[in-house]
Amino acid sequence: MVEPDLHLGDDVLVPDIGGWTTARMPRLPDAPWLSVPPDWVCEALSPSTAGIDRVKKTRVYARSGIGWYWILDPSQRTIEVLKLVGDRYSLHSTCMLGERLSLEPFSTETFDPVGWWLDTDEAPPEQR
Repeated sequence: MVEPDLHLGDDVLVPDIGGWTTARMPRLPDAPWLSVPPDWVCEALSPSTAGIDRVKKTRVYARSGIGWYWILDPSQRTIEVLKLVGDRYSLHSTCMLGERLSLEPFSTETFDPVGWWLDTDEAPPEQR
């Protein structure tokens, strides 16, 4: 779901993308917001939100028991896959432009993130 309005305890957050297994949410509720934490969230960093995504949202997502957290960094064209271990996230894997990977929790799918970035013809200077 794109930009779901999440009410997680006292925290109200809107991740860029969130996903639930059908076992936990067989159908979308008829409500303006969701209180069931997703199984997976994804945030695309921007200069104005990077600190919130990496600090505040990370803490709330972990406290809410969200098992997987992807952080996309368009400026570096990288994806960090974080896995909830206990009450904190641990870096599970990383991916960058040009790599095809199976990214958890979607291990049966192969992703090619080259199409996820706007200017896909060229890697950022740090990756040339």
